[in-house]
Amino acid sequence: MACIKASQSDGSTDDLHKVHQPKNQKSITQIYTDWANHYLEKSRSRRHIHDLQADVTDGVILAEVIEAVTGQKVPDINKKPKSSSQMLDNINSSLAYLGGVGVALDGLTAKDIKDGNLKQSFLYSLPYLDTNNSKSKPSRNERSLKSFERKNSRAKW
Repeated sequence: MACIKASQSDGSTDDLHKVHQPKNQKSITQIYTDWANHYLEKSRSRRHIHDLQADVTDGVILAEVIEAVTGQKVPDINKKPKSSSQMLDNINSSLAYLGGVGVALDGLTAKDIKDGNLKQSFLYSLPYLDTNNSKSKPSRNERSLKSFERKNSRAKW
């Protein structure tokens, strides 16, 4: 894959997406990483996400984040997967759970996640997990997302 480079005023080059993003702005991926870490900390998990796309590839942290947000257990998770098929099974269990509670998966597959290819639409849908199924007032997760968005306005993917 080719990387687009842009010249800097000092003569060096940098990735184009980094050049146009001010240092004080967080990427969408970083906002959702912070959001997920917030819920992991709240649930007293020992895990911490450093790279959202890479850290969810075995399905374990993905399930832990879902469990932290919903307060419900994702079934059939192998906490120490040793093979690629066990990782895919974990991710499939998480996706089946998410689909069952109404999260739009927009064609996202376990292979996509395993390969580190999270879709932006999937990230946007995670905070809208509504454990009460209440439409009358914003859920705790929607309020949490709005708080993160206010703190990290004008984020770029």
